[in-house]
Amino acid sequence: MPNKFTRLIRAVILMLFLPLFFSSPLLPSFDSAFAIVQAMNYISTGTASTTVKPRIDKDGDGLSDDEEKTFGTNPKSPDSDKDGLIDSDEINIYHTNPTDADSDNDGLSDFDELKKYHTDPNHRDSDRDGLDDRVELRETHTNPLRPDTDGDGLSDGDEVARYRTNPMRRDSDGDGLSDGAEVRGLFSNALAADSDRDGVADEADNCPGEAETQNGYEDADGCPDTKPEFWAEIGESYLLSEITFAEGQTKPASSGIEQMEKVYRTLRDFPELAFEIRGYADNTGEAEQNFYISHARAQAIYNYLVAKGISRDRLRCAGFGESNAIASNNSAEGRAQNRRIELYRLH
Repeated sequence: MPNKFTRLIRAVILMLFLPLFFSSPLLPSFDSAFAIVQAMNYISTGTASTTVKPRIDKDGDGLSDDEEKTFGTNPKSPDSDKDGLIDSDEINIYHTNPTDADSDNDGLSDFDELKKYHTDPNHRDSDRDGLDDRVELRETHTNPLRPDTDGDGLSDGDEVARYRTNPMRRDSDGDGLSDGAEVRGLFSNALAADSDRDGVADEADNCPGEAETQNGYEDADGCPDTKPEFWAEIGESYLLSEITFAEGQTKPASSGIEQMEKVYRTLRDFPELAFEIRGYADNTGEAEQNFYISHARAQAIYNYLVAKGISRDRLRCAGFGESNAIASNNSAEGRAQNRRIELYRLH
């Protein structure tokens, strides 16, 4: 227990430093009256009081009046901005602005975003698709929590603002292709079923952004056509005049390789074509032997094309022997012309 002299010394020291005591930043929540009570207790007893200032929360919102002053909220109302959320929840749980009913200024109250729509009250575009939450809910009727409502590969924002497509429908023009496939993959018009107006619907058109040009032969791919290196109508034959054979031989001369390549490229580029490869012989030797040789010549061309990747389903081969000669067999030149290959178009 301090003696009288000690208490006197303490009182003098306290009086000298009392102004500093009151203004100390360590005591921001003490008002003057409470600080004086604390000081007098210290003077009389020599010990600091452990009494804590009572916490006052007039509106019962979970925030003391002192805290409400700090946050700028109304200490007399538990819901300062009248948005349906109490101030303490806005500060401590939702991290929204308790003095603004619409923290992200998207046109939806914080309460509605949290309790009704489950959107982000602190971001006006919850799914980051380029459309404000209010616009999605009240104008486009898209999902504010899903950036691509119809799952077509395009964001709702791009569909509405950039492509003018329907963000609620995968295939805006009903042509069988999703809007995303048309816009980003095929570069066609997602709002027209036949983008290039060539009579081939985008769904069946390999080139929906370019109109087909007919070149006098059948073609159903919808693409602008390149003239094939050789052509025959269905039911007609085409003579491969550059493919020749020595007498009695089934292997074509090397001079015919280039024309064989042309046949391959045409079949590759026009998959709707199918041919019968027809081999012929001159009249030298026995007719039965000539039939065998002619078939072997056709088979050689068939094997070449299949080895290059042409489907067997599009080819067949046949030998016609020395029949159907196109030149006289009385001369070496005529016989050379009769040792030939023709392509007969099946379809």
